[in-house]
Amino acid sequence: MQYRRILIGYLLFLILTLTSNSIFAATTIHYITIQYNTIQEAINAANPGDTIQVKQGIYSENIIVNKPLKILGENKSTTIIQANDTNVIQIIANDVYISGFTVINGDNGITVGDASNCTITDTIVSNNSIGICLERATNNLVSGNLIINNKRASIGCGIFLNDGSSKNIIKENQVLNNGEGIYVRGSDNNLVSSNFIFNNTKTGVCLMKFKSCDYNIISHNIIEEGACYGIDLWSANYNIIFNNTLKNNGAGLQVSTSNNNTMYHNNLIDNYIQIYSYDSVNIWDNGFEGNYWNDYNWTEFDLYGIGTIPYNISKRNPVNQDFFPLRSCYMKGDANHDGYINMTDADLLKLSWQTLQGESNYSPYVDFNQDKIVDILDATVIGYNWLKSQTLDCQLKC
Repeated sequence: MQYRRILIGYLLFLILTLTSNSIFAATTIHYITIQYNTIQEAINAANPGDTIQVKQGIYSENIIVNKPLKILGENKSTTIIQANDTNVIQIIANDVYISGFTVINGDNGITVGDASNCTITDTIVSNNSIGICLERATNNLVSGNLIINNKRASIGCGIFLNDGSSKNIIKENQVLNNGEGIYVRGSDNNLVSSNFIFNNTKTGVCLMKFKSCDYNIISHNIIEEGACYGIDLWSANYNIIFNNTLKNNGAGLQVSTSNNNTMYHNNLIDNYIQIYSYDSVNIWDNGFEGNYWNDYNWTEFDLYGIGTIPYNISKRNPVNQDFFPLRSCYMKGDANHDGYINMTDADLLKLSWQTLQGESNYSPYVDFNQDKIVDILDATVIGYNWLKSQTLDCQLKC
């Protein structure tokens, strides 16, 4: 009887194994250094949708990913792909996932060309001319990477979006010691958010027109110690720039021949020059709150911590002003902008409790989620951030 059960179990296992492709549509996992000598050999042998797991080691090769694959390094610090002055990894297929590598010594470290729905994450990209390049690429995610020391050529750039790359998300990366930090050229409708951008020798985030460079969102980034500019706009229009901290850069912002951009809740701190603005007219608030400028020397503020005279953006154009400069760095939940989230903010919320936009006691300063009603969701914002004070860490998360 026992023998019969074992035999039936074995036959069932054999049937499931032989029919697994049709029943489960299973993908194959290829182990590099066991089955193949190079990563490219494994890519060539893989079927679309397969996973390639790469053992730690140094791989000197130029890789072309031409089919949907998941390629995983065993350890991002010790699974190294290198090339000499050529592109290290070129992705020319949709739906590629790359994670867990160090990519070094190339022209471009990782290139996504004419491809979409690709992910590059948890990877170190270092000592290339350009770290990660998106060329005519759409709907891709670049997240959680260390992009460092990419400046081997004059263009030297950490992350480069070029020539019609759109609807990409660049978030939560560390972008350190490159030439340009993140360079968006001729590309629309991208999100650059929650990155730490430090000590780049040119600009933290640059938006420059090629055909157009419009409708991008730049938010929640910390940009420090840039030799030139924190954020630089050249002929870039209709972009939204908010909740960024720009500190100790050559200039916090440069805006040149760029119009109809909206900039608010940004914190400009100890930049050598806070802003250059040339031949540009933009919006420097969200209708009731502007930006924090630590060289704003006016001492009179209203109940909600808004300066009673504008911050002058451009002496040549009186329209170009921040009409609602903030008393302290912006923090969500800090209704009176005094740098602390405490009982004063709760009392201000109480004054507008359960009011709708348009009613006499409604205040947009305590409608933190901007849903046109002051209610429990806004109280939750204060509660979640209770007793926080003005710190860079809080500015990034709030």
